[in-house]
Amino acid sequence: MARATLDYETSNSAIEAFLERPVIRTAITSLIIFNALTLGVLTLGVLTYRAALPGAAVGLLEFLDGAVTAVFVAEIAAKLWV
Repeated sequence: MARATLDYETSNSAIEAFLERPVIRTAITSLIIFNALTLGVLTLGVLTYRAALPGAAVGLLEFLDGAVTAVFVAEIAAKLWV
Protein backbone atom coordinates (compact mmCIF):
# COMPACT_ATOMS: atom_id res chain seq x y z
CA MET A 1 0.00 0.00 0.00
CA ALA A 2 1.30 3.44 -0.90
CA ARG A 3 2.13 5.61 2.07
CA ALA A 4 1.68 9.39 2.04
CA THR A 5 4.94 11.16 2.75
CA LEU A 6 4.11 14.83 2.15
CA ASP A 7 7.49 15.10 0.52
CA TYR A 8 7.75 16.69 -2.93
CA GLU A 9 10.52 14.40 -4.15
CA THR A 10 8.85 11.13 -3.13
CA SER A 11 5.16 11.93 -3.47
CA ASN A 12 2.70 9.09 -3.92
CA SER A 13 -0.20 10.96 -5.49
CA ALA A 14 -0.92 13.88 -7.76
CA ILE A 15 -2.68 15.75 -4.94
CA GLU A 16 0.34 15.38 -2.68
CA ALA A 17 2.71 16.49 -5.44
CA PHE A 18 0.52 19.55 -6.07
CA LEU A 19 0.36 20.49 -2.37
CA GLU A 20 4.11 20.19 -1.95
CA ARG A 21 5.05 22.31 -4.97
CA PRO A 22 7.15 25.28 -3.81
CA VAL A 23 4.74 27.79 -5.36
CA ILE A 24 1.78 26.31 -3.45
CA ARG A 25 3.71 26.20 -0.17
CA THR A 26 4.75 29.84 -0.69
CA ALA A 27 1.16 30.82 -1.48
CA ILE A 28 -0.13 29.15 1.69
CA THR A 29 2.58 30.86 3.75
CA SER A 30 1.65 34.19 2.17
CA LEU A 31 -2.02 33.59 2.97
CA ILE A 32 -1.10 32.89 6.60
CA ILE A 33 0.70 36.23 6.84
CA PHE A 34 -2.12 38.05 5.01
CA ASN A 35 -4.72 36.49 7.30
CA ALA A 36 -2.71 37.46 10.39
CA LEU A 37 -2.65 41.07 9.21
CA THR A 38 -6.37 41.00 8.42
CA LEU A 39 -7.21 39.57 11.83
CA GLY A 40 -4.91 42.11 13.45
CA VAL A 41 -6.81 44.96 11.86
CA LEU A 42 -10.14 43.42 12.83
CA THR A 43 -9.41 42.28 16.38
CA LEU A 44 -6.40 43.99 17.90
CA GLY A 45 -7.82 47.40 17.30
CA VAL A 46 -11.46 46.57 17.80
CA LEU A 47 -12.36 50.01 19.08
CA THR A 48 -9.89 51.95 16.97
CA TYR A 49 -9.92 50.36 13.51
CA ARG A 50 -13.56 49.26 13.34
CA ALA A 51 -14.69 52.73 14.34
CA ALA A 52 -12.28 54.42 11.92
CA LEU A 53 -12.92 52.17 8.89
CA PRO A 54 -16.02 52.44 6.76
CA GLY A 55 -18.51 49.61 7.17
CA ALA A 56 -17.75 48.35 3.65
CA ALA A 57 -14.04 47.99 4.52
CA VAL A 58 -14.83 46.02 7.68
CA GLY A 59 -17.20 43.83 5.66
CA LEU A 60 -14.50 43.24 3.04
CA LEU A 61 -11.93 42.30 5.69
CA GLU A 62 -14.39 39.87 7.28
CA PHE A 63 -15.13 38.34 3.87
CA LEU A 64 -11.41 37.96 3.13
CA ASP A 65 -10.91 36.30 6.52
CA GLY A 66 -13.65 33.79 5.70
CA ALA A 67 -12.25 33.14 2.22
CA VAL A 68 -8.74 32.52 3.53
CA THR A 69 -10.15 30.21 6.21
CA ALA A 70 -11.94 28.24 3.47
CA VAL A 71 -8.63 27.84 1.60
CA PHE A 72 -6.98 26.57 4.81
CA VAL A 73 -9.80 24.08 5.35
CA ALA A 74 -9.47 22.84 1.76
CA GLU A 75 -5.69 22.46 2.18
CA ILE A 76 -6.06 20.51 5.42
CA ALA A 77 -8.79 18.30 3.91
CA ALA A 78 -6.57 17.55 0.90
CA LYS A 79 -3.63 16.68 3.17
CA LEU A 80 -5.84 14.41 5.25
CA TRP A 81 -7.10 12.76 2.07
CA VAL A 82 -3.52 12.08 0.96
